[in-house]
Amino acid sequence: MKTLKNWTLYQQAAHFVELKVEDRHFLRIYVIEEGLMRVLLKRDGQLALNRTWSIAPGQDVPWWQGRDREALDGFSLPDFKVVHDAQQVQIRTCRLRVTVHQPLCLSWEQFDGADWQPLAADRHTGAYLLNVHGDGVEHYQRRQPQDRVYGLGEKSGDLNRANRRFEMHNLDAMGYNAASTDPLYKHIPFTLTQRGGVSFGLFMTISAAAGSILATNWITTICLIAAIGPRPAILITT
Repeated sequence: MKTLKNWTLYQQAAHFVELKVEDRHFLRIYVIEEGLMRVLLKRDGQLALNRTWSIAPGQDVPWWQGRDREALDGFSLPDFKVVHDAQQVQIRTCRLRVTVHQPLCLSWEQFDGADWQPLAADRHTGAYLLNVHGDGVEHYQRRQPQDRVYGLGEKSGDLNRANRRFEMHNLDAMGYNAASTDPLYKHIPFTLTQRGGVSFGLFMTISAAAGSILATNWITTICLIAAIGPRPAILITT
């Protein structure tokens, strides 16, 4: 795997900010709602699949054709502010703020009415990695020991998914163990993390044929692995 480290600010558009990474890849951060942003990594400026069937703000995705992966219709697309220098870019709305650091890693904060509070963060080094063969991507986020992680669809074991490893791949697991078998029949690549009075959601809009793996079995790291395709993700704050 090749670690993505160096980036420069490439452009600021009406609804997104784009970084050029390692002089060949592009990372876009879309601001689509006051508390909703989308991160899209394009290998060599291209998407392996330019359609999606999981984003439907108007409940109107054509069942066969799908929706353009970069389409923004159906979202309010609020104004946002950008502050940047050579070492970081900061994008914020009135509710959500993301800072891109050197080497490449993202940290997220939410406004509680008085001040900005930490929400989520990538690990400081090696946050984003690409398979040199062009068929995989990994993303590592830091987590706190007190985090409770929910979601992922049909999974065995406790509702709190923390401290476990899951494979995101549909499988007809007849006669499975309700405490430990994985994968099961229907996965949904969405997690809801709750920590004290703060919660946030992370939705991975991927449909890789080989599935993806979300691992939470390390004390300080969540690893999100897609077997093929791009790594678009949507972070939601409540």
